[in-house]
Amino acid sequence: PDGSVVELRDDARLNVDFSPTLRRVTLVRGEAHFAVAKNPARPFVVTAAGMEVRAVGTAFAVQVGSADLAVLVTEGRVALERPSATAAPIALLEAGNRAVLRQESATRDAVAPAATITALGPVEMEQHLDWRVPRLEFSGTRLGEAVQLFNRYSARHLSLADTRLAELQVSGIVRADNADALLQLLAANYQVIVRDAGRAGYVLERKP
Repeated sequence: PDGSVVELRDDARLNVDFSPTLRRVTLVRGEAHFAVAKNPARPFVVTAAGMEVRAVGTAFAVQVGSADLAVLVTEGRVALERPSATAAPIALLEAGNRAVLRQESATRDAVAPAATITALGPVEMEQHLDWRVPRLEFSGTRLGEAVQLFNRYSARHLSLADTRLAELQVSGIVRADNADALLQLLAANYQVIVRDAGRAGYVLERKP
C-alpha cells in the first residue's frame, strides 16, 4: 500500500506488518527483492533469520538459505543489524555490496556476528539476480500474444507491420529481456524479417 514493490522468487514466503510508524516485512523463507518507496518518517525493515535489514528508500535482495543469510544492495544503502540492538549495525551496505552471514552467527548471543562483504561488478550482480528475469515459453502461441507479453519486459518494443502476422503460431523459450534471441528465433524458423526502427523498437514483417 505504500508503493513499494516486492518480487518473490519461487517458493519464497513473507509476512507483512505495516504500522503508521514502521513498515515491517518478515521473509520466512526463500529470496525476495525489495524496491522501497522513500519515506524517512516510516522506515522499511525486513526481518530474516533473526536479523534486520533496514532501509528508507532503496532497493535490495534478501535470501534466507539453509545455512546463510545474504543481502545484496542494488540501489541506495541499507543497514544489517540485530533486532532492537543498541550497538552499531553489523554492516552498512552500499549499492553493489553483498553481505553473507552464517545463520548460526545471526541467532546466537554474540553482540556483533561477522558478515562477509563482497563488492560485486555488474555481471556478478546480474548473475545473482537472474531469477528476477522471467523466461517466456511459447508453444503454438499466436505471435500477436507473444509480442504483447514480450513488450511488458523489453525496453525496445516489437510491432507487427502486417496484422496477419498476429495469427502466426510460434514456439520456443527466451528470456524476457533478450530481444535478440526472440528476433533470431523468428527470423530463422518463421520467415519473419526484423527491421530496426530505432527508438520505436523493432518492426516484424513477412518475408517476401
